[in-house]
Amino acid sequence: MSVKRFFLVAFDKKKETASP
Repeated sequence: MSVKRFFLVAFDKKKETASP
């Protein structure tokens, strides 16, 4: 797994969690 991909997935997951 690429680091960029990992960061992208982590960012997307955080955004989803931050979403109300």
